[in-house]
Amino acid sequence: MNNQNDHDLSYNQRKELQCALRNFITDLNLPLFITINFNTKISKRRAEKIMREFHKRLDRKMIGRRYYKRSREERTFFIAMPERMKKNYHYHLLLRPPPKKELFFRLNAWLYLKQVIPSASIMILKPKTADDVRATSFYSCKDSYKAENYNSFILSTQFASFKSK
Repeated sequence: MNNQNDHDLSYNQRKELQCALRNFITDLNLPLFITINFNTKISKRRAEKIMREFHKRLDRKMIGRRYYKRSREERTFFIAMPERMKKNYHYHLLLRPPPKKELFFRLNAWLYLKQVIPSASIMILKPKTADDVRATSFYSCKDSYKAENYNSFILSTQFASFKSK
């Protein structure tokens, strides 16, 4: 979809996109729900750079220096939905850490985020039931009916190419 035309969509069309995104995220069944707040005024471009660097640091610490040569399944995967982009910019993420690295991630993610942006804070939750996963997926998409938010969500796979199996 062309970004310029997204603003011309009707409210119902934008709500349909939001519903599709919610279903897509729910179907991914990612094990962690995370909120990253920058706690400072920040541009969209800077926020995306921070997320890229955070992703890089996480994978490097969890799977080694040559993390970029690993397959998609071996790397951290997340979808990050922006919220309040004009004031109190933050992301809600649904995330899957590399295999057998969830505890390491939960204990150390804050440290690697602080290395990228010292003012930031992070909250990590592990949904326990399918209903919890659905609720966190829906919550993370609550502003995605807005064109700017929908056009600004991040898939971690956009940051790097992956080794094919």
